[in-house]
Amino acid sequence: YYVVVSNPAACNFLGTPPLFAHEQLTLAKVQPDLFEILKSTNLQDGEKFNFESQLSTYQIHIRIQRLQIPKQSLILLTLQDTQKLNQHVQQLKLAALGQLSASIAHEIRNPLAAIAQANELFTDSDSAQQKQLQYMIAKQTKRINSIIEDTLGMARNHATYPVVIQLTAFLYGLLEEDLTDVKDQIRLVFSREDLQIIFDPSQLRQVLINLPRNALRHNAPDAPFVEISVKENGDILWIDIIDYGDGVTKRNISQLFKPFFSTEIKGTGLGLYLSHSLCEVNHAKLTYVEQEKGACFRIQCSIKENE
Repeated sequence: YYVVVSNPAACNFLGTPPLFAHEQLTLAKVQPDLFEILKSTNLQDGEKFNFESQLSTYQIHIRIQRLQIPKQSLILLTLQDTQKLNQHVQQLKLAALGQLSASIAHEIRNPLAAIAQANELFTDSDSAQQKQLQYMIAKQTKRINSIIEDTLGMARNHATYPVVIQLTAFLYGLLEEDLTDVKDQIRLVFSREDLQIIFDPSQLRQVLINLPRNALRHNAPDAPFVEISVKENGDILWIDIIDYGDGVTKRNISQLFKPFFSTEIKGTGLGLYLSHSLCEVNHAKLTYVEQEKGACFRIQCSIKENE
């Protein structure tokens, strides 16, 4: 490898004298550590890696780009200071945390105001009114607790431990263990009994508890069940959770997976957001599929073939 051209910043990152910036020198001479990595590793176009030069104090993030130039084999290395990248990521995290905190404060303020008002009226009320106020306080307290639990759920679910999951056994087990109170209202349909996916089981459990319960809340009063349908579409697996209620208005579809969006007065607006996030970290996708009647939430993920 020859260094065709570099800028002074690259020389600074790599710990080489700036006078090398416009000299054509072998990489082995200029930066032997980096030369060894490029020589021994089959790095692909667009690939990124971290590098710590023995000749400087910098930790560097390097991106590979193979340039398409006739009769020449040129590689562009883009170097960035890892510390500055980490600072930028941290700033984004803090900004997101600030937005989340503001949203939580807004959501909790409403039920707290209702509790405070009920408390003021409590002592001046007769027994019938007191019971109604007690119910209101309990209801709003439960809502605050739901917001806190869902928020903690988001914080707990960063790490994933994916394994192969046999869906037939998993879903029947879910009905018996986690959805036992509503199992008679849920119908399971499989295109094949041996379908498998790779997913973190505890996170898939959370998603497949939340979505059917959500479907049941929105189901038509005269509908006997909601449906969980598992089927193939080429090498992609679809898990559809279908209800027969009023569906989602076109106006609300784009808001469905945003935190704190809910069409229910009692809802925290975090269930769908959390389910969407859990699917994403497991390389799956949760989408809303419009229906003529009712609603369909679809989990799309790759099929794990039996070995």
